[in-house]
Amino acid sequence: MATPPNPPFWRLVPGMHRLIGLKCKRCDKVNFPPRKRMICADCGGTEFDKVRIGKRGRVLTYVIAMRMPPGMVGPAAFAIIDTDDGARISAWSTDCIPEKYGVEEGTPIKCDMPVELVIRVIGKHEPTPYYGFKFRPIML
Repeated sequence: MATPPNPPFWRLVPGMHRLIGLKCKRCDKVNFPPRKRMICADCGGTEFDKVRIGKRGRVLTYVIAMRMPPGMVGPAAFAIIDTDDGARISAWSTDCIPEKYGVEEGTPIKCDMPVELVIRVIGKHEPTPYYGFKFRPIML
């Protein structure tokens, strides 16, 4: 397996510190993640504008992963997030897990729970960590 890019490379990639999506010119649906050949999920449009997606949203649904890939600690929640500006994003959790799994730290995850996306270490390919988006609960 090849060594992942080093942290300076990740800092130079525009989508690493902000969510970039494509907004359909026909119906205004925000599609994420952007792809080279994109078709709007709602209307089938093929013309888009790049937009910055906000980092706040709500949990639509989630699943608890009890067994995690090497380099990751579980159990952890993997959720589908509907952002406030209409994009749908999937991400791992940080600081939240259901109480019934015996994890003492963190907020219990629930559907419709307000969350924000943050950049965290996703895993390590020794000795280099790699980063990605995770969601955490917003305490209102």
